[in-house]
Amino acid sequence: MKKVIIKMLGMVIIAVVLMQSVTMATTNETVEKNNDKIDQLKEHQSEVQEEKTTTQEEVENLNAQISDYQSQINDLDSKINELNTKIEEAQKKLEEAQVEYDENQKLAEERLVIMQESGDTSYLDFILSADSVTDLISSYYLASELAEADTELLDGLEKEKQEVENAKKELEASKQELDNSKTTKESVSAQLEVARNEKSKKVTELSEEEQDLQEEIDQLERDNQQILNEIRIAQEKYKAQLEALKNQSNNSGGTHSGRNNNRVWLRNIYSTT
Repeated sequence: MKKVIIKMLGMVIIAVVLMQSVTMATTNETVEKNNDKIDQLKEHQSEVQEEKTTTQEEVENLNAQISDYQSQINDLDSKINELNTKIEEAQKKLEEAQVEYDENQKLAEERLVIMQESGDTSYLDFILSADSVTDLISSYYLASELAEADTELLDGLEKEKQEVENAKKELEASKQELDNSKTTKESVSAQLEVARNEKSKKVTELSEEEQDLQEEIDQLERDNQQILNEIRIAQEKYKAQLEALKNQSNNSGGTHSGRNNNRVWLRNIYSTT
């Protein structure tokens, strides 16, 4: 009977060892798979972080370009405002010159009409009113010089008016160039802002992906830690079972009650393994 019990205990020990080995192999395989998955996730996470860093640098570069374009646009606005002021001043001068020209032209025309209406009478008046030939010549030249002065005045006013108008046109042409340049820069700046917004959105998406990967890695590491804890507990239980089996084997030659205890203990061993 003692031999039978010892044999049974030996079989139980072998069974426990085999079950423990299978369990250990299974858990170790699970841990290895998790570790492989963690390595893959970390590699992908590294790629995401690298892409995120590159994209952030692109966003910063776009921000710098946008800032530079905005500075140029502000400078153009300042120049355009300055030109608008000069154009307004030129327009005012042009209007004043036109008024002065119109007034002098009117006076000259009135004098010309008077002279034309006087006709030969004027010359006769010059002759009759002249005290001498010298007075006659002086009166004639006075009238001629007055007409010539009117012509010179009008010519000068016309020239001044033309110069102001030309200056105004040049200012307007310069303003148009600045307006065109501003429009172009605003268009480029708008395109840069669209690109920046897309890159910023990409950075946000990469950050979220990076966070998801990290959460998955953390979960796998927690799973591994739990498995390792279970392995440690199982190993401690395994050692306790083997120790109990050894002690039971040593005490197998006891009484009938001892044999009954052996049977109960064996059932417990199988139930726990």
